[in-house]
This record gives sequence, C-alpha cells and structure tokens, in this order.
Amino acid sequence: MSKTEPGSPTQRTAAGPIRFYQILLCRGVLGVIFGVATIFWPRDDSNPLDLEMPMGIVDGVIGCYLLATVVLLGWQSRHPGVAPRLRVFAIIQAVVALLAAIGLLTFTGDQQTLQLVVGAWALLNGLLEMFSWLEVRGRYRGAQDFVVTAGLFLVLAAVLFFVPRIGALSVLGLTGAVALMSGVLFVLGGLTARRLVRTG
Repeated sequence: MSKTEPGSPTQRTAAGPIRFYQILLCRGVLGVIFGVATIFWPRDDSNPLDLEMPMGIVDGVIGCYLLATVVLLGWQSRHPGVAPRLRVFAIIQAVVALLAAIGLLTFTGDQQTLQLVVGAWALLNGLLEMFSWLEVRGRYRGAQDFVVTAGLFLVLAAVLFFVPRIGALSVLGLTGAVALMSGVLFVLGGLTARRLVRTG
C-alpha cells in the first residue's frame, strides 16, 4: 500500500489542522497591535515634509515588541501540540529576539546599530520561519503562512542591509508593516485552525 494512499495514517497526519492555533492567534494579534501602533505613534511634525521620531523611542518600541515575541515563542516551545523540531526553532527564535531586544534597549541612539540589529533579527527570524515551514508543510493545513511570513522578514532584512541609513522612522514603519502583514496571516490561519480542530 502506498504511503500516500487516501485514508492512510500518513495522509491523515499531513491533512491535520494546526493544534497550537492559540499561539498563532496570540502571535498574530501581537503583530497587528504592533503594526497599528507604528502607524499611529506620535511623530515630530514640526516639519511636515520630514517627519521624525526620537531614536530612543524607536529602539524602545521595537525592543518591547521583541520582548513580547520572546514570551510567545517561549510558550510555543513548551506547547504539547508543537512538534519537537518546531519547538527547537521556537527556542532559537526566542533567543535571537531576546538578543536583539537587549541590543536595542542597551545601545540606543545609534541609527547604524538600529538598522543592523533589526536587520539581523529579521534575517534570522525569516530563516527560522522558513525552517519551520519545511517542518510543518507536510503535517498541517495552513502551513503556507510560515513561508509567506519568512519571505516578508527576509525582504525586510534585505532592505535594512542594502539601503543605507533609511532613518529611524522608516525602520519602525517597515518593521511594523511586516509585523502587521504577518500578524494578519497568523490570525486568519489561527482562526481557520481553531475551526478545523473544533469541527474535526
């Protein structure tokens, strides 16, 4: 009998819903909140053609978002519904986010440091989301959310690494935009997974 024959255990596992949907929902909500906050956060509008934001505030806002992300990734690493290898990826993501947060909250006021730290975090986070997708793509429905999220963060990393000195406000805006888009994906994916779990 083929391993992929309809009705086989392998196929039933591959077609199963994501059972850690609560974490996806929380990660998504966090991303949406952070993304919306970056849109409406007060700017220095003394010059309407050149809006700015103090570097320390940008460092603090992104740093707090990263710390909240660490908490949720720590939860993901301990959730019984998460595959062992996916737990490892979550732990590594949490460590990377924690180091980035420490870097931002410690070395404030430096545009180059801000861009480098956020870019490095986005790169590593994107790669780890890609690895997560490779782990779950044959196991859960909705696994494509991970690869789309990976692509978003890798694009963010490329912009921050290859476009010099784009400004603190632009770094915040780009990071918030990526967080918002990935957050919407995770919210929708989490809601779909919850429905499938409850009806299946």
